[in-house]
Amino acid sequence: MRGAQKKSAPSGTTGSCIDRIRKTATGDMLITLEKGSMGEELQKCIVGCLDGDTEVISKGPQEELEIKDITQDTTKEDVLRALQDKIGDASGVTIAAIKSLRKAFGETQIALVRVPPTAASTIVGERSKVRIGLVLCRVRRVERPLKCFKCWQYG
Repeated sequence: MRGAQKKSAPSGTTGSCIDRIRKTATGDMLITLEKGSMGEELQKCIVGCLDGDTEVISKGPQEELEIKDITQDTTKEDVLRALQDKIGDASGVTIAAIKSLRKAFGETQIALVRVPPTAASTIVGERSKVRIGLVLCRVRRVERPLKCFKCWQYG
């Protein structure tokens, strides 16, 4: 934020949750919040202060889901529509959440979807299935163990 934009931002409640601000290698501004703070108010404030051509992205904890048994003619938009029907439009799941839609055995497809933990628990539910088109597709959480970036050992 520059000059007048910086002055127009309220510093009371939103400023107390900011840990640090820095510029990334691509020239974007990265605002890191303190752990446990709610960033929705800050995100709304930043969107209000900046002009319309900027994009504000809020990243939080994400879970990866694998959806199997999708028919061959299904698109990413169909998968997105089915997920929004299951968890509601207010969840904030967009087309960018669907990381891949690849071919699988028997003329089916597998989708990898990255969603917030609350949405993941709603999608998986008790039956671990979601209806995409006419097909009831299996859903499972993808568990990726942590790997050390130096020695490549797990844990």
